[in-house]
Amino acid sequence: MEASIAQTKIKWREPSNPTKFELRYPPPQPIHTLPDGQKLEAWDNWVSVMMDLRLEDSERAILTRVALHYNLETGECFPSAERVAIEVGFGKTIETGKRAVFRAIKKCIALGWIAKTYRFDRHHKQQTNAYGLTLPKSIQDILARRLPPLKVIGRPGEWYVVQVADGMAICGPFRGETDANAKWWIDRH
Repeated sequence: MEASIAQTKIKWREPSNPTKFELRYPPPQPIHTLPDGQKLEAWDNWVSVMMDLRLEDSERAILTRVALHYNLETGECFPSAERVAIEVGFGKTIETGKRAVFRAIKKCIALGWIAKTYRFDRHHKQQTNAYGLTLPKSIQDILARRLPPLKVIGRPGEWYVVQVADGMAICGPFRGETDANAKWWIDRH
């Protein structure tokens, strides 16, 4: 019986071998020019959106899904709200899902994670919006080595170090009944 299993193994042709694929990392050139002229140079900086405590889980999922449509070569990103809603899992109630996508995008624009540009065709009919990945000013300050004032928030067992200006989490969660570890982290950094 072992011989028959060995004989039925699939022989993949070299170009279509599914176990071999090209890894693609963000290019070293800037991803997006920020409104103040600075350049967003590292995808890793933008992925810190996952630590933003101001976003609900569903808003993070929507924002991440929008970002997955970002073309690293051309800088284009224009998924439709309906497509994002389906991809996030709101397919059963598409209208509710689209509203959730629009609310999340509006909040992310206000927080500084993305920028929206309206797109129109040659007949001035609106197309899907184009999105650019941006960084909130507080993160831009950190990257420029301008450290903002920090404070500790949370509850026993789940303490976070956040920026005073906007509540953006810098580090955490720290475990423990008191916030001593989080305060120690602030003192050390």
